[in-house]
Amino acid sequence: MPPDNNFVSRLSGGITIALNLLSSFSGSMIVSANGTLSSPSTLTAVNSNLSSTNTSVAIVRFSIAAPTGATTLMTMPLQAGPFSSSVFGSYVVPPGLAINLTVSGSLSVGGLLASTAYFAWWEV
Repeated sequence: MPPDNNFVSRLSGGITIALNLLSSFSGSMIVSANGTLSSPSTLTAVNSNLSSTNTSVAIVRFSIAAPTGATTLMTMPLQAGPFSSSVFGSYVVPPGLAINLTVSGSLSVGGLLASTAYFAWWEV
């Protein structure tokens, strides 16, 4: 029997700045529900229960653009560097629905900027 829901346990990632000609930096993390990704690519979900042969029912996609038409659930400002937020199942994702994590940053003058975003979840 496939799992009924996905429970998000941790949101993490970061913003890295290199070759900085910085005059100001701003960063944010946005958690949203549903929405549409433009030109998404699919990633394979990793099962951390090494004794299980079950595969995840979650479909993991990523895009370089933020989702459109999504409902914002949480917004948090970020500093440059890593972040981690334990949400311990506060976000429940039923089959057919989506949760999005957007990590973005901007520099006012110039430099190289990279952002990463990670979800950890369990399925019941």
